[in-house]
Amino acid sequence: MKKTIIAIVSVVILILSYWLISPFFIDTEVSESLPPMLMEKIEGSNTSTESLVRMRGTFVGFDKIHNGTGTASIYSFVNTEGAKNFLRFEEGFQVNNGPDLYVGFGKNGQYVK
Repeated sequence: MKKTIIAIVSVVILILSYWLISPFFIDTEVSESLPPMLMEKIEGSNTSTESLVRMRGTFVGFDKIHNGTGTASIYSFVNTEGAKNFLRFEEGFQVNNGPDLYVGFGKNGQYVK
């Protein structure tokens, strides 16, 4: 009976340890095109993607463990439904794995919460 309990507790600890530690070793690469409505706007006119970039910013690290590098752009255009904005992480963007990653918008060290 005692060996069974120890075995069950050991298996639970192993599963929990893997679940907590594995995100640090798993890399996910995402490559998405621009949203279809934005692509239609570009293809239907002489508009370039650069002309639709409203803002562009670079990522800086929060500390030595939590950091990201690369560029993000906010694309903006107006259609029949109103103004639309899209945040896009550009090619070469990298960020360390971690739980609950989020993006904060700011300027000169002042960020919107």
